[in-house]
Amino acid sequence: MLIPRGEVETWGGFLSILKNAGRRRVSTRRAPAKSRAAAKYWLPHKAMENMSVTAEFLRVSTVQMETMLARIETCAAKLTEEQIWTRYGENQNAVGNLALHLTGNVRQWILSGVGGAADVRKRDAEFAARGSVSAAELMAGLRGVVEAAVRVIGGLSEQALTQRVVIQGSDVTKLEAVYHVVEHFTGHAFQIIFATKLLTDTDLGFYAHLNP
Repeated sequence: MLIPRGEVETWGGFLSILKNAGRRRVSTRRAPAKSRAAAKYWLPHKAMENMSVTAEFLRVSTVQMETMLARIETCAAKLTEEQIWTRYGENQNAVGNLALHLTGNVRQWILSGVGGAADVRKRDAEFAARGSVSAAELMAGLRGVVEAAVRVIGGLSEQALTQRVVIQGSDVTKLEAVYHVVEHFTGHAFQIIFATKLLTDTDLGFYAHLNP
């Protein structure tokens, strides 16, 4: 059978597929056109048999970050500069703050913690910002750091993933660092999606392929 795309969009689904890869038959039949547009995560059965758990973990991690980045960029394109910095209280974060926060988190945890670059993060400034950065600058900064992180993650070996590092006061393996960043990135991406829907009353179309 075909692996449903939604099943591997969650970490539970990802781990389930890894666990059952040896027992599960995956069809290689051509999917309908609408389904093919959403088939980014599908792999032929033989390809999965020849792929190590390490390689699959790294692949899914980078694909998830790239997917969420693209959705954030879609949201930003639908918002005005004013909407990107809209907040309804001091205990809330604007889309702009979340974009800065994601940029800082990925840079600190992956480029610095995993990749060894200098840690130049100023976390408080990510939440203190009030419209001082344009949408174009926000997205350019976020895309740049994600693309750099994807290269770092893609270059990790199985041995490297078990190495321990201290990031933001936490003693973790590099695997834990990657897992944290992907989870964290996805969580805030959905906050941005939710905020965009509230501000624009627009269907963003991310799951249009599921419509009959």
